[in-house]
Amino acid sequence: MDRSDPALGIAFEQIPDVTGPQAEAMNSLMQFQVEFWRSRTAGKVSPAIKDLATDDALAQVKDVVTTNKKDGWTTGGKVTSTYGKLSGSQRLVVVDLCSDERQATYTRGGTVTSGADLPTARQKVRAEVAVQPTGAWAVQTYRPGASC
Repeated sequence: MDRSDPALGIAFEQIPDVTGPQAEAMNSLMQFQVEFWRSRTAGKVSPAIKDLATDDALAQVKDVVTTNKKDGWTTGGKVTSTYGKLSGSQRLVVVDLCSDERQATYTRGGTVTSGADLPTARQKVRAEVAVQPTGAWAVQTYRPGASC
């Protein structure tokens, strides 16, 4: 299921055509990404994200939101995730993607910076999505890396 939300400013491309547990993992990952972006643009952690992330991934979201708020940054515009390699099956799915923030905007003190001007405008991300004891899929790691 494509969870793109033009009103929020998030899009997904090259969504893997998968079924079963991999489809459940992808659905949870996309919803996590939507709520992470919502958290960044709203400047506060979305309450919905707690059901989509383990403690480590949730801590990362909180850190990004808290740091941006403390430093006076607001986020807007658009982010696009393009999916690449997907592996795993029944209990753990690993997804490589490219997070493209070239159309995002970052504002501080009235000055707007385009995401295209940042060295992290296009960044590889590796996400690990795992089945939790409750049976729900949740993002346990969401690690940015080098440029893509």
